[in-house]
Amino acid sequence: MAITYVGEAEDLLTEVTLPTFQVGDLAIVQAYRLAVDVSPSLPSGWTTIASAGIGTDPTSISRRTGYRVLASGDTTTGVWTNATGVAVIVLRGARLTSPIGTISAASTASSSTITC
Repeated sequence: MAITYVGEAEDLLTEVTLPTFQVGDLAIVQAYRLAVDVSPSLPSGWTTIASAGIGTDPTSISRRTGYRVLASGDTTTGVWTNATGVAVIVLRGARLTSPIGTISAASTASSSTITC
């Protein structure tokens, strides 16, 4: 099965409502925090892909990227404490054969591959 886009949501909050999904879909969240180089916290049930803080207060920014395989009863991204904003994308058809690994060079503009 090909990986397909299901939906997305974002807001200037610490959590957002998930778009309509099916059990087993993959959610990936990017949470960021302005003016502080300490990343937002990870909600229970989510796994960190990458986390970094760069800059010097008050011009710094930090972020955390995490994922979760969605289950029945999930309605939000959970609270990413201290986030300035949260965005989520939901994908269908991603079969995790192992946990998504940490991205190297997470605080740079370098690209990395996530194998699902």
